[in-house]
Amino acid sequence: MGKDSKFITTKEVAFELNLTPRTIRDKIKKGQIKAKRQNNGMFLIDREELFFHFI
Repeated sequence: MGKDSKFITTKEVAFELNLTPRTIRDKIKKGQIKAKRQNNGMFLIDREELFFHFI
């Protein structure tokens, strides 16, 4: 996505948190992380949501 984007991918979140993309998707499915699912099936996570969730 890029540093200026408001939303980041599960892969980017996983990299930042030193987790696997699968773990991030599991947390999304459990409702632990809010995300928007795109038409192509990809999840996008709001940077602010992630910041408040893990701080």
